[in-house]
Amino acid sequence: MAGERGRQPCSPPRPRHAAAGLAEWRFVAASGPTGLILYRASGGSRRYFLAADATAIAAAFSPDSRYLAVVLSSRDPASTAYSGLAVIDTTTLAARIIVHGQIYGASFPPDGSDRIAYGSAASQALAAPVDIHLVGANGSRPVQITHDGRSLNPVSGRSGIAFDHERLRGDAEPAYQVWLMASDGSGGRPVTAL
Repeated sequence: MAGERGRQPCSPPRPRHAAAGLAEWRFVAASGPTGLILYRASGGSRRYFLAADATAIAAAFSPDSRYLAVVLSSRDPASTAYSGLAVIDTTTLAARIIVHGQIYGASFPPDGSDRIAYGSAASQALAAPVDIHLVGANGSRPVQITHDGRSLNPVSGRSGIAFDHERLRGDAEPAYQVWLMASDGSGGRPVTAL
């Protein structure tokens, strides 16, 4: 990792690998493509995952460190064509995009089920509806678990899924409250009242 510029590192619960999103990786062009590097914690080899048309950010490792959820954000502000949620299998080093669209956070539950909670919107527009979904690390069994159009940035934990609930306000910045719901999306309730 020495000598390379990175941002937003993501450490696995079991330190077999560590990942860091690169702000700038010089490759042929001076402002080369943004990408992601998967490092082995023991040193030695590393694997580059590049997305020339998207910024790749390591969001979360699964509890057993097998999977890494990666949020892809289109570099074109007018399009979500290259935005989505990808998963890297750290045992095979295979990467696969499992969800397309604008992604707002991704999290694995601590129970080891490999179901990813993520926020998703069809566009990058501030007023675009965004809801929380669940999907298997292999892309199986997708299900939307919020339906209010203002839920994003889920963090899975033993008590359920904490998330941001957004309220748009005319000419002001959006207001956010932290909510908590069961891992199946039921029983959503506010935790903060700012």
